[in-house]
Amino acid sequence: MRFHIDIENKDEVVRWLERLKNGTDDAKPFWKALTPTIIKFVDTQFDYTSDAKKGWRSLTAKYKAWKAKKGFYPGIGTMTGTLREGAGEQAKKKYRKKELLWSVNKGLSTGASKRLGDYAGFFHKDRPVYDRIALRLDSFLGIDIKKFNSGSHNSITYNWLRDELRKLQ
Repeated sequence: MRFHIDIENKDEVVRWLERLKNGTDDAKPFWKALTPTIIKFVDTQFDYTSDAKKGWRSLTAKYKAWKAKKGFYPGIGTMTGTLREGAGEQAKKKYRKKELLWSVNKGLSTGASKRLGDYAGFFHKDRPVYDRIALRLDSFLGIDIKKFNSGSHNSITYNWLRDELRKLQ
């Protein structure tokens, strides 16, 4: 994809972002630029120190005690890290013109002679993996566009456009 966007003309960039939002322009390069941010959001969602912020139903006291006895942190979704990897770094990603499809890579092994798909399905039934991440991404993009529109160079939008334009030089 070749394009030229005058970064000084923020209105044009904002219109382009609106076209992306409305699904009338090709967003594949932008999805790829957002991938590291989404992976960070997944890592935060599965951080063993932040159970209260996950929005998931708590583990039973019995299961927490079992995990602690086995030497695992008693937090939600933190025992082997495989679900975090399958939902984040190694997730299945499809970059399409109008959408980014992001799903748990269920083919990974949990190390307990189970495929991640079995565990992910069980886990997701009570604790949806991507709900909060989707909300956080939506909020993040809104804030990022406002930063860009205000002239901030501290935004993914600005940095991505700058890098794309450098490629064209």
